[in-house]
Amino acid sequence: MTSRTGIADTPEGFPAGYLVRAAGLVSCGVIAFEIGLIRVLQYASWYHFAFLVITIALLGFGMSGAILSLWRGYLLRHRHTALSVLILLTALSIPVMLQAAQFLPVSGRFLPGLVVGQLAWWAGYWALLTVPFALGATAIGLALMSAGERLSAVYASNLVGSASGAVGVTIVMYFVDPAWLGYVTGAVVLAAAYRGDWRTLSNGLVSSSVLAVLTVLAVLAGALLALLHPPFIRVDDDKYLAYVDRLEEDGQAEQLARAVGPTGVVEAFGSDAFHDMAFMTDERVPPSMASIVVDGHRAGSLLRIERPAQAEALDGTLMALPYGLVPSNPRVLLLDEVGGGNIWLARRHGAAAVDVVQPNRVLSDLLAGSLEEEGGMVFGLPGVALHPVEPRAFLEGTRGAFDLIQLAGMESWSAASGGLEGMNQDHLMTVEGVAAALRRLSPDGILHMSRGIQLPPRDNAKIAATVIAALEQSGIARPGAHIAMVRDFLGVCTMVRPRPWRVGEIRRLRDRAAERNLTPVYFRGITAGELNRPDELPGPPGQDGDYLYHVMRSLLSGDPDETARFFDEWPFEVRPATDDRPFFGNFGKLGALPDFRRAYGAGWLLRSELAFLFVLSTAVIVTCAGLVLMLLPFVFRADIRRASGRSIAAAYFLAIGLAYLVLEIAFLSGIQRLLGDPAIGGAATVGGFLLCSGLGSLAADRIAKLPGVTLGRLALVPAVLAIPVFTGLILLALFGGAWSLGLRLAAVLVLIAPLAFAMGLPFPLGLRWFGARSAALVPWAWGVNGCASVLASPLAMIIAMQWGFVLTVTTAAACYVVAACAAMWSAGRSVALAPGISSSPSRYRPARQPGSS
Repeated sequence: MTSRTGIADTPEGFPAGYLVRAAGLVSCGVIAFEIGLIRVLQYASWYHFAFLVITIALLGFGMSGAILSLWRGYLLRHRHTALSVLILLTALSIPVMLQAAQFLPVSGRFLPGLVVGQLAWWAGYWALLTVPFALGATAIGLALMSAGERLSAVYASNLVGSASGAVGVTIVMYFVDPAWLGYVTGAVVLAAAYRGDWRTLSNGLVSSSVLAVLTVLAVLAGALLALLHPPFIRVDDDKYLAYVDRLEEDGQAEQLARAVGPTGVVEAFGSDAFHDMAFMTDERVPPSMASIVVDGHRAGSLLRIERPAQAEALDGTLMALPYGLVPSNPRVLLLDEVGGGNIWLARRHGAAAVDVVQPNRVLSDLLAGSLEEEGGMVFGLPGVALHPVEPRAFLEGTRGAFDLIQLAGMESWSAASGGLEGMNQDHLMTVEGVAAALRRLSPDGILHMSRGIQLPPRDNAKIAATVIAALEQSGIARPGAHIAMVRDFLGVCTMVRPRPWRVGEIRRLRDRAAERNLTPVYFRGITAGELNRPDELPGPPGQDGDYLYHVMRSLLSGDPDETARFFDEWPFEVRPATDDRPFFGNFGKLGALPDFRRAYGAGWLLRSELAFLFVLSTAVIVTCAGLVLMLLPFVFRADIRRASGRSIAAAYFLAIGLAYLVLEIAFLSGIQRLLGDPAIGGAATVGGFLLCSGLGSLAADRIAKLPGVTLGRLALVPAVLAIPVFTGLILLALFGGAWSLGLRLAAVLVLIAPLAFAMGLPFPLGLRWFGARSAALVPWAWGVNGCASVLASPLAMIIAMQWGFVLTVTTAAACYVVAACAAMWSAGRSVALAPGISSSPSRYRPARQPGSS
């Protein structure tokens, strides 16, 4: 029918195309808020709490299913008013809840005696941020319930809108401070409230004029609030930025520069209180310096000098040691260099050329811009080349040979304590990444990394295991002959050659170590008299040397059983990271927690590595929450309890909900590794999967009309494609790493397109299939799917951290097989999906309008 205004109405009374447009805009804003919230939490707190955002968002989707199921009849009777109100509340809640959460004193470090209170604050934080996702998901679910025969188009718009939000917010982050992302994404959702024809609201609970006035008032109130009280982000008190902020408040520090982007918020501060140089142990006075802070973490020091002679203090650092052991006028490669100190060190030692790899483009631009006069000019010195790419991508793309390769990004005292960095993925510090660095060394070159000391050894033990595995992967039978390790009382310097160390080189190493009062840890021909002198550290009772020497002996024993026993018995997880399990910072062992409790008593939380325990706890919590949300409608709604095929429907939507997100998370790791840029990789993965899945949903009705097509067969397609496509991604990373970024991006999209297209089919067609048996199953299925997605995020991380991403993909494929079996069981025999078309005597019945009697 056509209204008097000339706008065609859908059978549900909505203006033509409105449901499609509304679902797309709400999805765009909500997914943009989700990604923006990850950026906010990475700046405010720690990575593993940012990981929770996905769980928070999907828990909101699970809640929406319960809401739609419990109040299905009411919402459908007043669908016009309800949809507009839900959209308006979603738009308002995004900035309001984000700002309200900033007033809660959450902390990333759980202290003994305060754990209960800290968890309570985090629960409140979590609850506030769940509200926008629950409201937005309820609006999208109501649009799907009201879509009738246009269900596939509305669901396709949901996916395409989500893809647009993922890509769009990545671009917006280059120009908008994270604190303002709530307002930006809320405005996108607010645009969905425009209907084009408000007359259909006249018979609702709220008149069209009232809703229009409320919308205008909401916009004005938001603008006034933003002007009077600009949004802010509360930074965790334990982060370095909080310390600098306190100095700034006291007038002891000043902000020199600030820039934002999808890869982080980069800030530079100047203060006379900054005098810390990594691993400088002699009495030389360091030059004036600025502190560079990325996402609230101290990233490095920017020396405010103009000539190499002013950097004499750097000769007292561990990083200066390799220069006396490599050829003169070396060609130097600095991976993940931040402040430029290592560039000055290379220039002091006559480096012929210095290649600097810094993947954070925001930082690179800042150093070449407003920080140039503060010391950033060192990155533009003659003979210095800056490469704004990921270190692993550079290693695989370059064909040059280097006399010294320095993993500058490893130069910190340790990975963050408490396992706070345990979920970060690092494709450089894997067996394959170190092997790639070794291939770029000249015959007399050295691969060098320095790392702080922990007792018992943790980071340096894992470095040693990774280096040994990389040498063995390169075909070296006796890796111990290629490694030398020395230390002082602060850090350990690990040096690796592509060939065995020669006698003369070991003699020079001994001489330099003696000159600088360094303690030998391990090298070819080390004697008992050299061990643990002059700086003595604890070691195994009754054995020579410190614990790190004991680690090296165990790893180089040549006995696989002894090495395996060492890995099993060591209190930290120090098995080498691989491309399949790229979690170098994950040192946690669940089995070691009782030992930590006995050894440290009430302080065991501060000593333990909690990353994996955090993910496991999250999985348990969200599983319980998901079960409650799925069972609530079942308990209180008799129509769901009586619905035919409810158990099979639950199994089907649970399986495809788990499969979709688990698969997406697994591909995210591989695509970020291939593209060499986390922001572009994230946008390409999320955007590519959602866009192609949206196209699949849009074509679902046409595909359903093809002869012999059944829901079970369609659910099997992603299961069949998942492992071959992921294998293709691995091969692409191995052989296409040197391709241009544009070519790699195009190859990724072409590779994942068929799989993602197939992944867009099971949900809309399954919703139609099970909705034909009972309209009550439609909102419940939406909620079950959302609850499954909640569990998918921690489940994917658990599998990846313990067994790798290949098994993660295999698990997702198995879930699609379960969904296919559920669909086949429901059908009983092969039944065509399209109304009126069947490949068997049993005909498919068209879905009733949800909510109809």
